[in-house]
Amino acid sequence: MTAGEHNDLKVTGSHLSLGGALIALLALGLGRLLLAAPPRAAPAACAGLPPFVVSLPAELPPPLAPGATPAVGDAALTPTATAGATAAASASPTAAPSATPAAAVPWRTLLRADDSPAADAVQITSGAAIPLLPPRPCTVDESVRRATGPCVKLLPPASRLCAGGIVGRGRLSAAPDAPAFAFEAGRVTVSDLDGAFRVDALEGFFRYDDPAQGLALFCPRVPLLQSVGPNARQFIALCRNFGQEGWAVSGQATDGAGAAPDSISLTIDGPDGSMRQLVGSLANGAIVVRDVPDTAR
Repeated sequence: MTAGEHNDLKVTGSHLSLGGALIALLALGLGRLLLAAPPRAAPAACAGLPPFVVSLPAELPPPLAPGATPAVGDAALTPTATAGATAAASASPTAAPSATPAAAVPWRTLLRADDSPAADAVQITSGAAIPLLPPRPCTVDESVRRATGPCVKLLPPASRLCAGGIVGRGRLSAAPDAPAFAFEAGRVTVSDLDGAFRVDALEGFFRYDDPAQGLALFCPRVPLLQSVGPNARQFIALCRNFGQEGWAVSGQATDGAGAAPDSISLTIDGPDGSMRQLVGSLANGAIVVRDVPDTAR
């Protein structure tokens, strides 16, 4: 081997050593960066089921007349209906004197210590059920979903309050700033000791904010709710978007029931004929079906 060849090998070996050192340093630096980077936050777990917010009058109403149907989201007779009934009774010469009205019974006096609404994932309000902002989504463990029934026992003269339907809170993307939605749709009933309904109303709401898509949906009415098998419900919500009337949300929400992810497939219709889709499995949050099989009359 000549002196020149020996020097070439030394230079080549030096280059190889330098390249290996650079690769090792890069690997070490990358490893330290990965260790120093904060771990991706896991979806927050819920303390329990998302509550079904029930809007009720301040006092227990009298039993509903056969065939009476309260307005959507209104558990009591409307003022118009009450005024009309009073005027009709006054105009009829043969109308029998009205019976002495029963004493008013506030809701707080009907609640039992052994079955609080919170224990059944029910929240009672005398105002609007719809939140001003969508609640923070959280994940519901499968073991919790069927552990709570949708009915609350009440003291006499009432018997129980039930909220059967579907409730959901979630995001379709795992990004922390992804748009969040919240909704509920269900049949709310209050029965007395004789089995008569004091309240029988369809209640619900839908909330969704996505400014990038020009959406700030505020939907306080759910005029339609249909069952699609045991774990899915179809519904329609009537909405305002940035205060503009004429918007609607329609479609289906599905409780995966442990066999599949919770999901939604919704269409957002604008008053100008425009349509937007809100479709996918939940990356964060939960959709829970609340069954009350014996509330049908």
